[in-house]
Amino acid sequence: MKTVTIRQCYGDHTEWTSTHRTDDDQVAIERAIKRRFGVRAAFYEDNGLSTESKKYGQIGHPTKWGNASMDTGRVSIRVE
Repeated sequence: MKTVTIRQCYGDHTEWTSTHRTDDDQVAIERAIKRRFGVRAAFYEDNGLSTESKKYGQIGHPTKWGNASMDTGRVSIRVE
């Protein structure tokens, strides 16, 4: 069982936590994002900023033009 914490890196630094029945960190992150931001949402990781304990990036959804439209500013994601 994995606990995923998504924290905004701007504004009031809101945190959102969810628990998922999986042993795979990536699956837990995908499930947490879909539960919080909708089924089309995906995590776009910032290259070079992530560490072993935290991932940094933005959450957005694809558009019909092939680009992504961001739903959030930078967020950090921690899996425990």
